[in-house]
Amino acid sequence: ANLEGPFLNPQNKGAHDERFVIPPDISFLQPYLDVIRILTVAPELEGALPFIQELAVA
Repeated sequence: ANLEGPFLNPQNKGAHDERFVIPPDISFLQPYLDVIRILTVAPELEGALPFIQELAVA
């Protein structure tokens, strides 16, 4: 599956509803890790790089 958001920069969220834009959080994804293959995340967000590194080895 391709998950576009919710880990987007609120200033660059495009058409995404701001109520559903959240900071990177691995616990949010845990139930879905077996099906997510592509994920959109704003790398400039606080905590994004460790989040990306953790997903890369998951």
